Amino acid sequence: MRTRPVKLFIAVLTALGLLVLSAPPAGANTVSVEETGGTYTAAGNVFDLTPGSGGAPPCPGKPSTQSLTGQTLMRWFVGGTTTRYFQLGTPPSGQWYQEDIQYLTWSGTYSGAGPTYALSGTFVERKRYYAVPPCNKTAGVCVVTTPFTILGTSTYNGSLPTAVTGDTFTINATSTAPHMSVSSCSAPFVSWAGQTASYTGWSFQVL
Repeated sequence: MRTRPVKLFIAVLTALGLLVLSAPPAGANTVSVEETGGTYTAAGNVFDLTPGSGGAPPCPGKPSTQSLTGQTLMRWFVGGTTTRYFQLGTPPSGQWYQEDIQYLTWSGTYSGAGPTYALSGTFVERKRYYAVPPCNKTAGVCVVTTPFTILGTSTYNGSLPTAVTGDTFTINATSTAPHMSVSSCSAPFVSWAGQTASYTGWSFQVL
């Protein structure tokens, strides 16, 4: 899978109370992080998430805006969107696709005294797939919605709740029933319905 460096933002909330992802409170600490690697597996297809992997896509790169929000209540949340390009096949070859990713929900906690924290939680991810070319997202081929559970092997290494440059974190997650739900799909994605998905070693670094 062809990936671009994914810029995320960690908003550290210093005030107690309810968390509103769309409008972090004034004074939140925000830092950028970059996606550095890992694999995503869907219906038996394995995609490399390392930036620059998978060869040059036929369309210009798309900006990615994601947010990772932590707070002193030992909670953490991810939001925003990102875009990747990939080819299906072994080895990757043939038709190119654009994948637009959005997190519909994300609820997580972290635990431990540091510098290594355990991460846990759940999230629901929606991916919209488009055949390319064309590059204007007019050739939609599928929408896939998948609920995930974050596994106990997921960790954050560094300083929480105030992240600092050089901190790293890794997410391992597996889909939960009903696994991948598909809509408005054509081949080969229509066959993904009900099949499993997972993230392994999905890693990031604070810049």
